[in-house]
Amino acid sequence: MTFTLFFAAVMVIATIITFAVGVYVWRQQTISGARIYTLMMFAVSLWSLLTFFEVLSQDYLTVKTLRSLQHLGKAWIPGLWFLFTLRFTQPDIHLSRKLLITVMALPVISLGIILSDPWHGLLWGGSAFNTEPVPHIELEQGLWFQWVIIPYTYCMMFLGVSALFNALTHNSRRYKRHIVILMVSFLVPFAINIGYILGGLSSYGLDP
Repeated sequence: MTFTLFFAAVMVIATIITFAVGVYVWRQQTISGARIYTLMMFAVSLWSLLTFFEVLSQDYLTVKTLRSLQHLGKAWIPGLWFLFTLRFTQPDIHLSRKLLITVMALPVISLGIILSDPWHGLLWGGSAFNTEPVPHIELEQGLWFQWVIIPYTYCMMFLGVSALFNALTHNSRRYKRHIVILMVSFLVPFAINIGYILGGLSSYGLDP
């Protein structure tokens, strides 16, 4: 029970912090990419909030439903991350409608796949429900997850980091501290995600 409450507390803190950061950045309209960053923080906040409810849930159906609903937040994060880095590092760039559709079309399709997964199993294969150390589902990755979501996510992450690295080597020293902070704040969860996806790292419902 103590472990469950600890995980729940982590998710509450994450929800509050990311939402507050989103509100703060939204008001800083002089920052390039502020609105995109705000949307990304709100997506992370929704993901964290739904994970909080998942951690406190005790039955298989509720946990599985909440796990699927988390994609309403996290499906948008890779694309928003890439678009934010473009706007942040190149303030004068025009994010065309074609680019926005190209980047965000797959999350929209994925949401449809996620909601209809019980009928085709493209997102998740088999699953098992465990109650220790916290109630969580161990899910087998389906074909859509393995061959579409993972490549798309890592592609967006890589392109975003590349944009930041390019700016780090070419921009004035005035902005380098901000870029370094962004890169570090990205690389830590990215490393955890790699461990989760490729290394079998168990997160007990705290999906990285």
